[in-house]
Amino acid sequence: MTRYAMAATLATAVMLCAFHASHAAEEGAAPAPSSFVIVELFTSEGCSSCPPADELLIKIAAEAKAKGQPVYALAYHVDYWNRLGWVDKLSDKAYSKRQEDYAQALQLRQVYTPQMIVNGREQFLGSDAEAAKKAIDEAVARKPDSTLTLNAEALGKDSVRVSFQVTQAPARAVLNVAIVEQGLETKVLRGENAGRTLKHAGVVRVFQTVDLAADGKGTLDLKIPPAVVRKNATIIAFMQTPNDMAVHVGASVAIP
Repeated sequence: MTRYAMAATLATAVMLCAFHASHAAEEGAAPAPSSFVIVELFTSEGCSSCPPADELLIKIAAEAKAKGQPVYALAYHVDYWNRLGWVDKLSDKAYSKRQEDYAQALQLRQVYTPQMIVNGREQFLGSDAEAAKKAIDEAVARKPDSTLTLNAEALGKDSVRVSFQVTQAPARAVLNVAIVEQGLETKVLRGENAGRTLKHAGVVRVFQTVDLAADGKGTLDLKIPPAVVRKNATIIAFMQTPNDMAVHVGASVAIP
């Protein structure tokens, strides 16, 4: 519930295949691509309607991990709530801009929190568990046309190099790479959530978008913010077409 902008770019890295090899692949046939689900939540510590959505994202991530499902959760903390009593230290105006880009692509009249978007195609109230389950189940059942191979290499204690290769990328597609952190919580002292301790999952700490070369290959060096607990952080990458914001393939890997 609320209004304003959304975002595009920060910093990240990635690895892993979004498909599984098979006997058919050994015989020269293309390997069957795996399913994937990118779940994006736009939220804020200053929004009283957001904690249930944060809790739902925690549940979604936990259930996917238990089932071994390729469901990747990203929580973007928008900055337009910061003027209303509590400054969310996890927020960034770039995330507000990303949400605005979604509003334009999905032909929404305004932005709001909490908002959940699945694979860039389905959007709904971020705390709506039934809508989330339906969208995720449908996405899991859908096989991508493209593949994404990711590798992450440590560059010292505060940087990581991500190499990637995408096949069958649509025209003008880009690759988004994010560092997300689990297990964060904040004691909110002011604003609509004053007195509450809020827990978060998949908090986007770095977000970067790169254009894809003709061969779909590339590398990206990312800085890991000092505040990020490395063992709790993950790299998520996904290919997206900016004109309609549709997500075509995604993958994830731990930070080495």
